Amino acid sequence: MEVTATRTGDWWAVEAPSIPGLFTQARLLDQVAELVVEAAALLGHDLESADVHVRPLLNKEDQSVLAG
Repeated sequence: MEVTATRTGDWWAVEAPSIPGLFTQARLLDQVAELVVEAAALLGHDLESADVHVRPLLNKEDQSVLAG
């Protein structure tokens, strides 16, 4: 399952379009999968972190920093 992570200040706002109502946030991208698994469980969905594929959505400024 693909989730999107959008940088908002010091946090990543996370949304899973395939599970309506699943929203969470994380400080680090490597925390996203486990937090999605926990949020999905609260909504009655059984996932494992290996099932979660994170797609970071970066603004132009962040993209240019990564491009170096």
